[in-house]
Amino acid sequence: MVSHNAAGDNSVGIVSADLVPDAAFVALADLERYWVDSTRSRTGIKPDTEARLRARLDETMRPFWTDRMISVVRTASQIDAFTNFPIGLLRLPGHTAPLAALLPIAYRPINPLTRAFQLEFAPDHGIDFSGGMRVLVVECIPETDPVGVVSRRAWAFAARELTDPTRAVFVDIVDASDKAEVADALASHRPDLVILSAHGVYDADANMAGLAIGDEVSMGDDLGPMPPVVILSACHSGPRGAGPVAVADLLLRAGARAVLSTLVPVGVHHNSTFMTRLLVYMSESIGGAEAHTTLMDLWHRVQTNSVVMDILYGNPKLLEWGHSDVNGTSPIVEFMSGRSSGRLRPWHLYQDAEAVLLDIAEERGEKSAVEGWLRAPGYVPESMMYTIVGDPSAIRFRASRLTSMQQQHTEAEQ
Repeated sequence: MVSHNAAGDNSVGIVSADLVPDAAFVALADLERYWVDSTRSRTGIKPDTEARLRARLDETMRPFWTDRMISVVRTASQIDAFTNFPIGLLRLPGHTAPLAALLPIAYRPINPLTRAFQLEFAPDHGIDFSGGMRVLVVECIPETDPVGVVSRRAWAFAARELTDPTRAVFVDIVDASDKAEVADALASHRPDLVILSAHGVYDADANMAGLAIGDEVSMGDDLGPMPPVVILSACHSGPRGAGPVAVADLLLRAGARAVLSTLVPVGVHHNSTFMTRLLVYMSESIGGAEAHTTLMDLWHRVQTNSVVMDILYGNPKLLEWGHSDVNGTSPIVEFMSGRSSGRLRPWHLYQDAEAVLLDIAEERGEKSAVEGWLRAPGYVPESMMYTIVGDPSAIRFRASRLTSMQQQHTEAEQ
């Protein structure tokens, strides 16, 4: 599979299955479990504890970083990873930010291996969204649920702001209280992209991760044929540590080409902002305002640009300060409107983002307070806990230069 993929992309292929030890999966399972347990408890995630678990994960995978591997990764533009291990969480020697901050990574799950072969060797065809797309949001969280209140607000904003007939971009929202209603919505709307907004269900005893839809649990392959892109706005819909059967993987069997999922529980406010930003960049790329060609590079832009959100959502004090206005401008607006430009090195993404925020705080006479909040209680790199499986490079929002030239040549012949 690696050879086939590398030959097709004219890229470098490396087989290193023996470099992912069992201890790495154990460390990953402990990290994921800590997020789950902390989210359920009143204490919440403690960034220092999370950091120790992450450091342990790095240590177990130290043999992975051979000189050859480091050389290839540092010159790569993207990674297609045929593995069930999320290498994007790892940090290269000398780096302080995860690998996912350095370059886009798409995962090709290899369990079961027979299905992985079928997906890799199926006829390859791209999905063209450059002429527009129809988005369907299926809200499976009850409106009486506080999480459902926040998510519905985000979807309503997305539908209002992104629906644009001039770009042929449309956003529809439906509620679903069981699996049959989800399947009916997909069949009647026939979207290009579906967002399944639901609570994640992670059953450690059964070793499965699915979606709660009403009183039912869905594993994705019971909802009918899927559109090319599926976004799971749900907690821990694709954990990897214990090798569970995950809804994110099964959706590929149902026809999806790319599925966005999470390794762990994520905050609803963080997630709503993350998802809205992703949809905005899709629409802007279709309209020509952004230069992203494929879902692969667009997804990486959103993931890495969310660094300031990870930091400010880390604790209430930072969040309040980040949105406080001075002369009509808040720190988060300053950060995103130019102050961070050219200053964020991917391999030290979070450290550099902190430095920019501290510069803003110093100008406001608030550096000491902000510095204290960054250290205690701190924050966690939540955006790095999102992963995309499948083939996001096949989803195109703009025609490539070669495609445009071929089209012009065809028109000239006609």
